[in-house]
Amino acid sequence: MDSQILRPSAQLWKLDLDKLNKGIIEVNEKKDLYGFGTSTKIVIYNATKDPLEFFEWRSTSGQWFVMWDEQKKAYHYQIPPDIIEPEQCVNLLHVKKNWTLSGSIGHAGFRNRKTCEKIYIGWSSPLLAPNSLGIKTVEKDFYLKDYEKLGEQESDEQTADEDGFKMKGYAKILHNDTTPLILFVFHE
Repeated sequence: MDSQILRPSAQLWKLDLDKLNKGIIEVNEKKDLYGFGTSTKIVIYNATKDPLEFFEWRSTSGQWFVMWDEQKKAYHYQIPPDIIEPEQCVNLLHVKKNWTLSGSIGHAGFRNRKTCEKIYIGWSSPLLAPNSLGIKTVEKDFYLKDYEKLGEQESDEQTADEDGFKMKGYAKILHNDTTPLILFVFHE
């Protein structure tokens, strides 16, 4: 990936472009396995110095991609990992449900294990409307109530850089079609 696609401040986060490219390639391979249908390709990069703990998700429309696990000889939903380590890049595919005329709409929450600050990400890839995203940093005791509104910010790029928070966030739709590719970067 060309770093020029990202905002100039992306260079300040010292993103490992090899890890980022690998995440994009892997999520594109998952989409190829999934086939046709509305879905959202998600790449999350933890550019903070702390591990981030996955603590919550909800699908308003759609579900996580189901993959075959050769070792376990079973299918499983590919949800975010429990921990995203510093400088780790993860990729996810959120898809519409089979045999439905729906889209891919949902959110996920992550918590900094040291400061307990939380960051929520949201996406909306509806069947018959424009794609959008959302990102929001909140205090440790805050729980998101308006799930649907987080991913419907009517924007293809957004930051979460509220004063008073160590953790910040950046989100951008890198490829915008029926299956958008969305990058979420958590940084300080």
